[in-house]
Amino acid sequence: MAKKKFLAIITRFEDINSIKVTWKYFLDKLSNNFEKVYFISSEGLEFYPRYINHNLNDIKNKLPINFELFNPKNTKEFSNFLDDKDLIVINHFGKYFSSIKIHYLLKKFDIKQIQVTSVGQHNFSMFIENTNFVRKIIYKLRKKIIPKLVILLGNLGLIAKVDIRFISNKAILKKIFGSKFKKFLYEKKFFFAKELILVNSFASDIKQQKEIKIAEDYIVHLDASLNYNHETELRGYFDDRRIKDHYLNLEKFLKTLSNLFNKPVKVCIHPRYNLTEHKKFFPDFEVIQFKTRDYVYKAYIVTTFDSSAVIDAIMLKKKIIGITSDHMSLNETRHSLGWSNIVGYTNLNTKNIDFEKKFLLEQLENNLEKYENYIKDYLKFDESLSGAEKVINTIKERYFKI
Repeated sequence: MAKKKFLAIITRFEDINSIKVTWKYFLDKLSNNFEKVYFISSEGLEFYPRYINHNLNDIKNKLPINFELFNPKNTKEFSNFLDDKDLIVINHFGKYFSSIKIHYLLKKFDIKQIQVTSVGQHNFSMFIENTNFVRKIIYKLRKKIIPKLVILLGNLGLIAKVDIRFISNKAILKKIFGSKFKKFLYEKKFFFAKELILVNSFASDIKQQKEIKIAEDYIVHLDASLNYNHETELRGYFDDRRIKDHYLNLEKFLKTLSNLFNKPVKVCIHPRYNLTEHKKFFPDFEVIQFKTRDYVYKAYIVTTFDSSAVIDAIMLKKKIIGITSDHMSLNETRHSLGWSNIVGYTNLNTKNIDFEKKFLLEQLENNLEKYENYIKDYLKFDESLSGAEKVINTIKERYFKI
């Protein structure tokens, strides 16, 4: 009996709430173009598998109706699942030590995989302060050495490589074709992704489709937790006193902007943050989760430390203020300043609250045209076809054509 072909996204189910927010537009497009799409949990397929009995009804909430969930306990269950199915996998599990086994399984079962990384984000290098030698070694092992090992295993034919990676970062292609050596490696398929295809970012697609009403109702702050794991794995946890002082200065800063422009403040946080805990940092403001994009569209001014959610504000040419704090680490400060420099928006320290309204407003408005270079390099390249359409058309042409 011939197997039926399906599209599947492999990821940790603990990440699906984030995916439902950041990929909502893309998931809806997949739903409209494929009979059925599977979300498959990676947790039971990794090295040292850790099966989690997720509440699938909660996870399925707000997913398109033709999306189905599969939470395999182990490799055997995954193998049985494949008995009558031929999968094309969207890889949302990366190049980590734990995921090497998943790449091996895709090779074993001859499953093609693609990646969709068209979020429009510039990736900054991480700065590790020389305060903990062991932490520095562990971080470099996880983020530098193991990804290179995964690439080596792929080139040796021991694990599956990525067929196509969809990107919205022109700089990647510029680096490849600007170097004879990298161009040679790419043309000979030595990169982990055999082919890179440039597409418009989802931020560009959403603006183009006019799916969300644009307004100028709020000061929208995109908060970044100082003690979130992306930072603590670099330098450990900050103490309560430091966190408290950080948020006292931030709240004063936001209140000053609110009073100056007569706009209420809305604080938006990452889907994986603890909402109850985060509300304690902002007793005088509404803290919102899972609706960041909606509020960025309604923003008069957007303030941000180091959040990829600022992409929508750039695409919309909203007035943006990058902010730093004396209580941030050097890595966080560098990233905040880096965003401001590469996009072209103003950056202020939270302790500086002596604003002159007319001067600040002129500065913010004059910055808007500077965004255009970022938009051209990271967000929008094709006037005729949306990024999601190009991804879906390519998948259908390469893998589902009869």
